[in-house]
Formats: sequence, structure tokens, C-alpha cells
Amino acid sequence: DPVGSPRERTSAEVHVVAAGETLTSIARALWNDGSKWRRLLEANEGLLQGDPDRLRVGDRLIVPAVR
Repeated sequence: DPVGSPRERTSAEVHVVAAGETLTSIARALWNDGSKWRRLLEANEGLLQGDPDRLRVGDRLIVPAVR
């Protein structure tokens, strides 16, 4: 994928959290829009329990498909 371009998704994928990442930075990398971080939070309710501060290195986040 070219740098800065959102990747096309037709089904859910998994993202493994790296050091220094936040839901905002992951959303920016995935969809070129950091404001969509809540999509990640909602898709990972069981892991994050509604709290973006629960994000830890090595967490496996479900990345929702493009709608």
C-alpha cells in the first residue's frame, strides 16, 4: 500500500498493537483518519472494556471491515 492511503478491506482483520500506538494512530494508519478510533474501540469491547487506555503492546485488535 502507498504510504498514507487507506487499505481496502472487505472482511475483518487483526492488528497487533506495537509500542507507542494508540487507537487514534492505528485508525490513522488503517483508514487515514484518526477520528475513527471509536470503530476500533467498539469492535474490541471485550478486550478494552470501553476504555482506550487499556490498550497494551501485543494486544490483538479486531479491525472492522469497511462499511
